[in-house]
Amino acid sequence: RRRADRRTRTPVTERLLKALARKDLSRAEARQLCADEPYLESLARRGVIDDHRLAQQIVAARTGRHARGDLALEQALRLRQIDASVIVEVISELSPEVE
Repeated sequence: RRRADRRTRTPVTERLLKALARKDLSRAEARQLCADEPYLESLARRGVIDDHRLAQQIVAARTGRHARGDLALEQALRLRQIDASVIVEVISELSPEVE
């Protein structure tokens, strides 16, 4: 993981960084822990928060263990509050013939 600027750390941002150290979070999940939008944007620019990468990881984990339909994958991604446009993109990467 990339380190955030120590000058901008507060108890709230520390809690977010600790959560991100444990597991990847969607942008919406991160926003629930820290409402500082400029800080979240800086983490996204650095790739610390990346909904597309997270969605790909969830899809890979779920398709690797056992076959899941697109609807089940979509539901899993929605539960993680991943943006709908990212869900559509990742599902279409998995099944390009389905639109």
